[in-house]
Amino acid sequence: MKGQSAWGSAHAVLTVCVALGGVVVFEAQGAVVVSSPLLPPVGPDVDCGAAVGYAASYHALYGDYGVHLRDPIHAAFTNIQRTPGAGYEQETFNSSLTGDTNWGPIALSGSVTTQVSGGYSSGATGTFPAEIVAMYLTGELGGFFIEIRESPTWPSVGTTTIEDLGGGRYRITSFFDVFTDLRIVGVGGWDAQDDPPGGGHMVLQPTGPWTGACCDPWSGACTQTTQVQCTLPWDYQGDGTVCDPNPCPQPPTGACCDPGTGACTETTEADCTANYLGDGTDCTPNPCPPPPTGACCDP
Repeated sequence: MKGQSAWGSAHAVLTVCVALGGVVVFEAQGAVVVSSPLLPPVGPDVDCGAAVGYAASYHALYGDYGVHLRDPIHAAFTNIQRTPGAGYEQETFNSSLTGDTNWGPIALSGSVTTQVSGGYSSGATGTFPAEIVAMYLTGELGGFFIEIRESPTWPSVGTTTIEDLGGGRYRITSFFDVFTDLRIVGVGGWDAQDDPPGGGHMVLQPTGPWTGACCDPWSGACTQTTQVQCTLPWDYQGDGTVCDPNPCPQPPTGACCDPGTGACTETTEADCTANYLGDGTDCTPNPCPPPPTGACCDP
């Protein structure tokens, strides 16, 4: 029925990741774990290193234009302004929407305003009603200028729960049932999405790009990167892996002899600037030849 919903079929099952011992575990929750309780949640997810945002898995249709939207991700929250009110807070911020359509990939950006009520104040924990009170996103699709807005008729409401896990870690669980309209500028007016009632169920989750431990094969050093950034011969350990503790294989060490003093140091071959005796050698007892000596005559 026209005007009864927005993003697509409601209540899609989505997942989040939790890195446990270097293994990414997926759970059916609309939650992320971040380092701040402030809203909107800003990544990365501290358990798996991914960016965070709202996403859904469904197909949706703006029937008047024949635009079929699939798998939207609403993320990249920046330039956040938080305005307190009597028992609520409004958050206005920039964002991006990406996804796929029958016309090709879509990428929009623009401003969003959310309101979290129920006695919420910035940094509070608990469960609070939330609403997208304004959204205006623009971009190009198939050579046309596209606009998407939050429906002026149907409220896009949801719930946000903030939990203090301790140690600077906060679990935020959140969803919105979103109603939107689409317009192709210069072609026609606003088109409310055709879909069953209920709104598109957008759930907070890690959205990527995933990061993981990237190992230097020479030094054993570890850097947190995306898989694309971890180029050969560096070795990517997998999505969600972390550098603390360091999972990278450490290079072998051996005895390194200073020819000037006969001193021995156990180090890697790469770090030995003198005479390296080989992997697995050690300095006990000292295998380094002493420096040559000779007679020194006092005239």
